[in-house]
Amino acid sequence: MTFTVTNTGSREGDDVPQVYLTEAAGERRMRLLGFERVSLRPGESARISLTADPRLLARFQSSSGHWRIEAGAYCVALGRSASELALCAETTLVARELGR
Repeated sequence: MTFTVTNTGSREGDDVPQVYLTEAAGERRMRLLGFERVSLRPGESARISLTADPRLLARFQSSSGHWRIEAGAYCVALGRSASELALCAETTLVARELGR
């Protein structure tokens, strides 16, 4: 996920944007996918790219001993914390087994 963070204030400051998985294949889930600390001067912007470990989108299948991403809609959200989410996006993933 790639996004831009802008300091709209009048002082230099830090922010820690966080990306969460909020829904996975029809199942509500709250899982932190990634975060990055950024320091910005007033009016400055930074482009941030975060890549989630695919296992964070998956469930462990004890029967096969592998991580599996189920097919369906996945929602991710961006915010300052799990309780302060500002933007949401949805994508569709195909079923996939990891670790083979």
